Amino acid sequence: KTRIKGETYRMGLPTDFSANMLEYVTRLGMTKTVETLLYDDPLPMGWFNRKIALGDAGHEWYFERPKDFEGFDMVFIVPTNKTGHDEFCRALSAAGFDSILDAIARRFEWDTGSVVHISLLGLSSGKTGGERHTDFENTGVNAFNILVPLVLVDGSGPELFVEDPPRDWVRGRLKYAENQAVLVGSDAYHGSRPCDYRSGEERRFRFFLGLYIADVTDENYERVMPEYYIAGYPHHDGQELLRNKGNHWNSRDPSIKLPSFPALDG
Repeated sequence: KTRIKGETYRMGLPTDFSANMLEYVTRLGMTKTVETLLYDDPLPMGWFNRKIALGDAGHEWYFERPKDFEGFDMVFIVPTNKTGHDEFCRALSAAGFDSILDAIARRFEWDTGSVVHISLLGLSSGKTGGERHTDFENTGVNAFNILVPLVLVDGSGPELFVEDPPRDWVRGRLKYAENQAVLVGSDAYHGSRPCDYRSGEERRFRFFLGLYIADVTDENYERVMPEYYIAGYPHHDGQELLRNKGNHWNSRDPSIKLPSFPALDG
């Protein structure tokens, strides 16, 4: 892991992790749905725009265009309930996320670890640039949003900006890279840079994961639960975070991992 600014880091990933996750969400129908919502059937701005069931199991997801992203056509996707959240965690496990969580938790000396929130984001244009924001505040190194690119647009410039508060607000530009994640932690101000992938005949868009992980404790659970969690599981429910703290990693018990898909017979 390489520190970029403050609690923002770049981390190498297993070479097949992103490809496996893209294959999974494409099999669910999510990639095609994002393309349709960007190019053919755009969402109005606001939370809880559309609930869509995907995959053979029919788990429901909220597809939204948050008001905070005015000027962007960004589609924000979150599971509606714990069943869908856990199913996605099984896909993360199959793709090798246990080793990623283990590396982060050990690096920052966590006691326990959990995937507390799952989001996916797709966009094809944004003329103004995203609003400067933080995902966590006053959580030290105990919570991160892991940004994992699944689809990048060839030839595009840096997609993310990061800023170093509080005095000069020096803004740096960051380019996503294949098989690398960006970890956005406490008080790490960042946002999407302007982009336009709509030139030409191809229906191009950027598509990436945002995985919120944390060492949840009785003292910090409210600070690892941003307001926008209300848009999907865990629905800004602090008690739900506490009930499930440490359910995916434990420094004293290596048997605790993400849930896995049932083994196939034969």
